[in-house]
Amino acid sequence: LFAGLPNITETEKGTYVSLFGRILLILLFAALGLQGKFTPLSIVFATIAGISGVMVAVGFKARDSAMVLVAILSVANIVINPWWMHSSESAEWDFLRYDFFQWLSIMGGFLLLANTGLGELSLDE
Repeated sequence: LFAGLPNITETEKGTYVSLFGRILLILLFAALGLQGKFTPLSIVFATIAGISGVMVAVGFKARDSAMVLVAILSVANIVINPWWMHSSESAEWDFLRYDFFQWLSIMGGFLLLANTGLGELSLDE
């Protein structure tokens, strides 16, 4: 259109948006992992989750890695954020409920990634 400026087609735009969304999802997941106490068992799960997160970020076996992350987050979410066990008047109930649904939205992002694929900018492609 203009001389000297790059022209991005719709296909290229979708590829870059997919890559950027994948990186943002991993950053959100990493920030989630940095808030908490670490026990020996949680370090094992954090290592598995970290490796799976890197695999999703670079696009290597990302569908399987996303499903591993969904499984880890499902169990961890129920164990760490049991908002239904607290009184609705307490401040802890509100925080746990917020965290529970935040984790649920991250799981939804990984499920969407596993279903739709990664785009062209990945090692699998």
